[in-house]
This record gives sequence, C-alpha cells and structure tokens, in this order.
Amino acid sequence: MKKTLASLALAGVLTISVGTVAAQAAPEYPATQPSVTVSDGTVTPGEAVIFSGTGFLPGEIIDVTVEQTSVVAGGAIGSLGGGVSMSKPMIIKAVAPLSFTTEAAADGSFSVPVTLNATGTYTLTATGRESKVTVTQVVKVVNADGSAVVGTDVAGSGTDGGLANTGLDLGVLVWSAVGAGALAAGVGTVVVSRRRNSQNA
Repeated sequence: MKKTLASLALAGVLTISVGTVAAQAAPEYPATQPSVTVSDGTVTPGEAVIFSGTGFLPGEIIDVTVEQTSVVAGGAIGSLGGGVSMSKPMIIKAVAPLSFTTEAAADGSFSVPVTLNATGTYTLTATGRESKVTVTQVVKVVNADGSAVVGTDVAGSGTDGGLANTGLDLGVLVWSAVGAGALAAGVGTVVVSRRRNSQNA
C-alpha cells in the first residue's frame, strides 16, 4: 500500500511540475479573436478609408501594408466596364505597395487612415510583430460614375477577411507529450505495484 501511495504521489508531482513549466513557457496570446474592418469597402480616388482591427497585443508594433491587387476595381482587365473600350491600347501601371507601422492601443486595437488615389482593388494587411496576428481587408476604388479607369498612386499615413491562422506552437506539443508520458509512467508504476502486492499477499 505504501508503494502504491508513493507511486501516485510521484506521478502527481511529475504531472503538476510539467504542467507548471509548460504554463510558464507558453507565449502570451491576445485575449480576443482578431477582427478587422474598413470604414467603406468602395471609395473614389483620393478618398480615405479607416482601416481598423482588434486582437493584437497591447502596445504591439503592427506592420500595415497596402497593396494594389488589381488595377481594375473588381477583377480582370476584361471586366473594365463603365464604357472603357479594350480596342484602344492602354498602358496600365500598377501602384507600388505601401508599408508603414502603427502601435496597438492598450486594448489591442488599431485604427489608421489610408488614402487611395488610384482606381483598382487593394488589399490592406496588418500583422502584429509579436503575436503574428494577421488581418486583411479588401477595398475597391472606382471613379465617381462607377467606371474603373486605371489610376496611378496610393497614399497612406469591403469584404470581411477570413479566419486568422493561429498555427500550432511546437512548445505546447512537446510539453503535452512530456505530460502524457509522465502520466503513463505514473499509471504503469501503480499497475506494477498492485500486481506485486497481490502476488506477495
């Protein structure tokens, strides 16, 4: 009986100590699910949108990128619409991506104005440097009459983005395996102790 209690005590101590080490090694993650919005999903050239999101670490540096994904709002060159004729040659110059940083507020949120001066479709992306949280939003820029004549530039200071990729932390996997091994060793010790006690009795 003493061996059984000692085995259970050892298994309990190992499980608690491994759990404590794993908890201390776990990185700090944002408490809320990441979310992102823009003030308007479709704007005219020169109009600013407010790009904002939540779910970042408080005070974290956030890298913001504005990239023109299509020089024509809404998609491919064949879908110019708005009376634009493809029979006339057009020189289409994509806008270079714009990158800047901002800092998350105490609640893990950010909000930045972005001015888009050229027609087209833009993807706005924000990535937390520490948390690796990434959120995206799409904005279309069309002329006031709704046509998609190609423009030339972006200045910066939709559609809802998909789910964030949270990934799998290797440290959690390793410590889970160590904890499971310690638990299995404790159970095995109890089983062997009971068999020996029943054979000796």
